[in-house]
Amino acid sequence: MEKAERVLGKVETALRPTEDSRPETITDEERFMFRKLGLRMKAFLLLSRRGVFDGTIENMHLHWKYRELVKILVKAKSFAEVKRIALSLEAESGGILVSVDKVSKGYAIVVFQGKNYRCPSTLRPKNLLSKQKYREWGRFHGESP
Repeated sequence: MEKAERVLGKVETALRPTEDSRPETITDEERFMFRKLGLRMKAFLLLSRRGVFDGTIENMHLHWKYRELVKILVKAKSFAEVKRIALSLEAESGGILVSVDKVSKGYAIVVFQGKNYRCPSTLRPKNLLSKQKYREWGRFHGESP
């Protein structure tokens, strides 16, 4: 019984949420200023037509070493597809999505690193495919790269 109570106590402490479990947010004024700064930035990342890869997230973290914003240009057909990509980038990178705007070169996604940003120990996430693995997957499933 004592052993079961100790194990149950460990499980309950592991399930208890931490103090900072809520996602970080920014105010409307900050969002307005970050959008304005992000759209004016000359430095940007190009997103390939194949979508979000581990290298894209790595490049975002490398940009965040020198800037707090990253601008990503996407050449997609529809706004819904760009919005899906933007939400994916936000979730995978841990940043805060500032805006998705139509620009002359396609769509611009501006992502803020966050006020409590810490660079992860591994810049490439393990759950995303690399371009090489995506090509292998495409050949196996009958898709052309």
